Amino acid sequence: MYFNTMQQSTKSLKEYETIRSMPGVGDIFAPRLIEGIRDVRRFYNSSALITYAGLDAPPFPINML
Repeated sequence: MYFNTMQQSTKSLKEYETIRSMPGVGDIFAPRLIEGIRDVRRFYNSSALITYAGLDAPPFPINML
C-alpha cells in the first residue's frame, strides 16, 4: 500500500517524467529514486546524479575490487 501511495504522489511531480526517461529507470524505480534524491540541487551535475542512482558503471573493472 505504501508503494502505491508513493508511486501516485511522485507521478504528479514535474521531475517524474525526467527521472522516468533516464535509461534503466522504470515505473517501480522512479518513485524510489525521487524519494532518495529529495533535492536534486545537491548534485553538482547529471553524472553525479546518475552515479548516485547506480546507473553508471564503476570507473574500474569489478574484478579489481
